[in-house]
Amino acid sequence: MKRALLTGGSTFAGSHILEQLLAAQISVRAVVASREETERIQKLYPRLQPSHLDFKILIPEEATVPGAYEECLFDQDTPFDTVIHLTPDPIEVDCLSRYIAQETEALLGLLNDVRQVATRVTKVIIITYLTHFSRWLADSSATRSPIVGRRMPERTSQDDLEYVLATIVASYNIICDSLHRWTLENKAKFDLNTIAAPNIYGPSLYPLENLYNNQGGNGRIWDVCNISTGELTTPFPEDFDLYIDDLANATLEAGLSSDVQNKRFVVSADSMLSSAAIAEVLVARFPDLADRVERGRLPSDEGRRIETALVLQDTQDTASILGIRYRSVEETVIDVAEQMLESQRRRDRRRVIQG
Repeated sequence: MKRALLTGGSTFAGSHILEQLLAAQISVRAVVASREETERIQKLYPRLQPSHLDFKILIPEEATVPGAYEECLFDQDTPFDTVIHLTPDPIEVDCLSRYIAQETEALLGLLNDVRQVATRVTKVIIITYLTHFSRWLADSSATRSPIVGRRMPERTSQDDLEYVLATIVASYNIICDSLHRWTLENKAKFDLNTIAAPNIYGPSLYPLENLYNNQGGNGRIWDVCNISTGELTTPFPEDFDLYIDDLANATLEAGLSSDVQNKRFVVSADSMLSSAAIAEVLVARFPDLADRVERGRLPSDEGRRIETALVLQDTQDTASILGIRYRSVEETVIDVAEQMLESQRRRDRRRVIQG
């Protein structure tokens, strides 16, 4: 891999994947949604020349239009050999089946653009977040999060969690089957590899100016620190997690390894700690949090661990093939909390100065 097109380059996961690609001396074109996102990335890499990092802007509303990626993929001087696509947050539709159809159509459009325009591409990697499938699976009586506006499921039984996971995996497989069938029918000259990830945790590469910058599954750790003003939640079962750099490393290896051809990966580390266990880790590492973390009020989630192979069925094979050493949950929690607390301290200092 010498030249890669990366969509979603300014997102939480995209920024970490971009960092890994650039560190490996790979020339990257990052597809972003706005000029502001371009400038935000440029602040991270002020000395890089356009030959190493350049940009194309594609607004989300146009990303599903046929031929949307043609201009992004065209580069006569330094053609792309790899395309890495991060599926964006779902556009609002009223049911899961319509989202599956919409996402399948959008991804087939991307593959067709690659086939038509970027004829030297030998590998396409599509990264999907399993959380995208789960927002329609919450109980219809659930309320909405005051911060992110997402449906918040009530505490569910083991059977309910099994149903959610089975539905998520089946939905993901429907899309993947359609994509791989398309590559066979159209005799695509590139390998198609798909990577699915659950809740993603880890520090952001960008400064945390406010709670809304806190992406991925990090909101749960923020809440345990008792910093947020409302409950930030994701409808995907919290029992599965992945450190953001593990996803970035998996993506890089999928692009570099000649052994990775037309494979379907699920990457997930150990089960995420309960809220009470997170609190214990944080107080042990940051004693000044003791009066902020209300450990007695946090649910232990005992008995809620999901005993299923549905999501985790091939994570060991994935780790072996891609050479991933999953980071421990405790290390992830500490890294995230450290950045959050520093962001909180900066805001507190500004309030004092302004006061």
